[in-house]
Amino acid sequence: IGTVYLSAGLPTAAAALATPGSRVSFPQGVASADPQPDSILLWTRAQPLAEGDVALILQLSSSEDFEQVLVEETVSAHSTADYTVRVQIDGLQPGQFYYYRFLADDGGMSRTGRTLTAPDPASTTPFRIAFASCQNYEQGYFGAWGSMLSEDEARPAAEAIQFVLHLGDFIYELYLNRADK
Repeated sequence: IGTVYLSAGLPTAAAALATPGSRVSFPQGVASADPQPDSILLWTRAQPLAEGDVALILQLSSSEDFEQVLVEETVSAHSTADYTVRVQIDGLQPGQFYYYRFLADDGGMSRTGRTLTAPDPASTTPFRIAFASCQNYEQGYFGAWGSMLSEDEARPAAEAIQFVLHLGDFIYELYLNRADK
């Protein structure tokens, strides 16, 4: 049996759009994926109000208040990639929570994300997985996400969801089928 790594993070009810006065918004929020015992992939989309590349600073911390920043890296969001940024962070500890955010040079800031690295491969400690799939964006029924979050918040911390495996959406299938006609 091979090792399977899953997306580490839960969706939030609302993504931070724009910091007042900033020329950059983060309409899709932030995300993390591909957790390894010593690394994680972090993502955002930084939409500028005017054309041109967007300079960002990625910060990663072991605490939500960012009192001690562990990683601070300058990254660029380019129009050729629809202003999306993906950053692989290495040198992390297994099975640890980390907090991250993206900052624009004019004070704009994404929401803060929380991610979890994969457990040590030698660990026998169980972990909790949730999965989601087959949402239809055009119909707008996303109540399952809200229910999953509400139920998870009501659980003791030891029983909280640690990883979410997203299996896909119908929207891609629908658009592919339309393009074939």
